[in-house]
Amino acid sequence: MSYLNLPLAVTGSRLSRVDDVKTSIDKHLSLILHTAEGDCRCMPKFGFRFNNLRFEIINERDGVVYDSAPSKTANAGLYDKKISGTSTNLNAFAAELLSAIAQYESRLTDITVGMSYLRQEHRIHIVVNAVIAENRTPYKFESDMKIWN
Repeated sequence: MSYLNLPLAVTGSRLSRVDDVKTSIDKHLSLILHTAEGDCRCMPKFGFRFNNLRFEIINERDGVVYDSAPSKTANAGLYDKKISGTSTNLNAFAAELLSAIAQYESRLTDITVGMSYLRQEHRIHIVVNAVIAENRTPYKFESDMKIWN
């Protein structure tokens, strides 16, 4: 079985494909992770809402994003979420990422997400553990996000 390669690319007269389901899922999760919610006009909820805060300041003492314009309501509730945490904590961005993955990547089940803010390196380390539904094999995805601070 072959899967669409992401980002989409045309080779010859066809969309390019990959044969490995893990590679396909890795690329799709990377796309979800690095897309701000609202960037895809045909699917406005696609993406990771944390990216909508990319121009905000990180409050390193509290481990949250500093709300520089409290009167805005578009991102209400996001400023209280912890950067480091797991998807079992609803007050963490990991739960937001879990929600996006569960909605847009149906090939995974039993998903858990962990995010760790590495203060000295100004980056967030993300780990997704799951099971590939097709063949019931364990799946692990790791990625880093640079912080704009």
